[in-house]
Amino acid sequence: MNIKNKAIFLTMLGFSMGLLIGAVIYVSAAPPEDLLNRGKLMAQLIGSGIYGAIAMGGSAVYEIEKWSLLRATLTHYITTFASFFVVNFLLGWFDGIGVLIAFLCFSGAYFVIWIIQYASWKREIRKINEDLSEMIMKDKIDQSRM
Repeated sequence: MNIKNKAIFLTMLGFSMGLLIGAVIYVSAAPPEDLLNRGKLMAQLIGSGIYGAIAMGGSAVYEIEKWSLLRATLTHYITTFASFFVVNFLLGWFDGIGVLIAFLCFSGAYFVIWIIQYASWKREIRKINEDLSEMIMKDKIDQSRM
């Protein structure tokens, strides 16, 4: 699947997941009088869907082979947090301290994920280099026998 198709698929999946998660949170956290307000419900669902679409669709940046892991992670982080900030502002999900806590949680989570991914890729590259070294050594041995 090419990057464009993957991004479209992930965006649609993210929108659907955002709708579902938004609905669950809204039904469980909204004041009883707001549960019957269709306008608020629709705004929350659309906002959650848009946020999910951006966060999930944006993960396609990790498929851009020219980009480093750091660049892809920072791009996804900035895009995701900016969209969270805008949707939060429009829908009033969190107050000022809540946004600060969300920012700290976002930053911490992205840092941990980046460290794990970095270590994973470093291990994978080390294995590839070891395999290449073994292939080169085997080739040299085979050539010396000729």
